[in-house]
Amino acid sequence: MENQGDRCTYNYLKEHNSEEVMFMLIPFYENMSTSRPYGFAVFIMKLTKSNAQLVKAYIPNPLKSVSETISPYIYSTGNLFNVERKNETLHIVGVGFDKSPVERVEAASKSVRLSDLTTGTDLDEFSKKHTESLAGNEPYVPGLLLSQKLGGKGDDPYNVVPMTPKALEAFKTRVEVPVLEYFKDPANKHERVAMTVIVMYADYASTRPVGFIVLCKQSPNNSAYIPNQ
Repeated sequence: MENQGDRCTYNYLKEHNSEEVMFMLIPFYENMSTSRPYGFAVFIMKLTKSNAQLVKAYIPNPLKSVSETISPYIYSTGNLFNVERKNETLHIVGVGFDKSPVERVEAASKSVRLSDLTTGTDLDEFSKKHTESLAGNEPYVPGLLLSQKLGGKGDDPYNVVPMTPKALEAFKTRVEVPVLEYFKDPANKHERVAMTVIVMYADYASTRPVGFIVLCKQSPNNSAYIPNQ
């Protein structure tokens, strides 16, 4: 697994050795007392004025005693663009290919305030149809990257993706609930929670996510990888 990630990183940096890129490596831990990461996320991004190029990788590092298998995913994509909303939400969008070009979301981020907890919206028919086109023939449920209870919009097609029921439940228990608990403390009523969800795909063309990387200080261990298989 490590060799694949190293090779992907090396090849991209070799091809862009005269350009400035952003490199990020994120380890994931089961809890605060463990010292061995169960996986790593790798990102290399080249930004320009009009769009961005990106290499994404998830490299599992499970213990031998863990029976569940998660495959590594490494791919590069380009021609990304930002979609900013009035509610301080940002989505990074690219293009996948399920028979024909279709927009797919690469990441979503939001600065959540206490007042946002009552502003989320339900799924609408357009978002449901868009999610159906992303899922292809695979079974799924429509899931929000930024949940409705945290101010996420179900009528924003860039915020809705096909998820497995297990992934949807993981978003609730590992992301949504800790943030809601944080805001229950009156001492935090004027605070903000910075949240980023990075969507992982099997390759540059697929439109159904294989997993999600969540970065949020209020979630357990500050970061998590949620499989969507």
